[in-house]
Amino acid sequence: MTDDRRIGSVLVLIVILVALALAACSTATPVAPPSTPSPTPDYVAEGNKLMGQGRYDQALAAFNQAVAQNPADADAYYGRGLVNGLLQKNEAAASDLHKAIELRPNDDNLYFTVAIAYANMGQRTDAIAALDKAIQITDQKADYFGLRGTLYGELNDPAHAIPDLEKAISLGLNASQKQHAEEMIQKMQQLSKP
Repeated sequence: MTDDRRIGSVLVLIVILVALALAACSTATPVAPPSTPSPTPDYVAEGNKLMGQGRYDQALAAFNQAVAQNPADADAYYGRGLVNGLLQKNEAAASDLHKAIELRPNDDNLYFTVAIAYANMGQRTDAIAALDKAIQITDQKADYFGLRGTLYGELNDPAHAIPDLEKAISLGLNASQKQHAEEMIQKMQQLSKP
């Protein structure tokens, strides 16, 4: 076979293969590309973003989705608890924060936050108990001692209020918190005088 005939045969073969391939493509069922799972929406991040923008109702909806998506996510309950607190739904806030504590029992910030919810409901002894747990985890946060000292002060308990407020000052409070603590200490000292 001459070279020209070989080239011609190869070209015919290529044309036939291309025609068969095109025919197969037009009659075959299209093959879908391998599916990649769509990323799961990060409702906690969305809730935090919306909360930061002051869009509390929408943030609450996002955190509700987060809880529904993963009922074992402490951050979802924490975020929902924060939003409920901002919406002044303090009982719902405390409930969510307790669920977060069940899921992450060694997180001092969760106890501090639930203490705020209790304080907002006027439940000072429950707030103090939550702060006791936060302080058991870490005794290096001025805010914890400052809030507990203030709550003891509101209960007219100088024996507990003064040491907590002094500890808060020693750990470092901002100027307005320090001024409040010093004023509370003076008031407590007046109460403890005979």
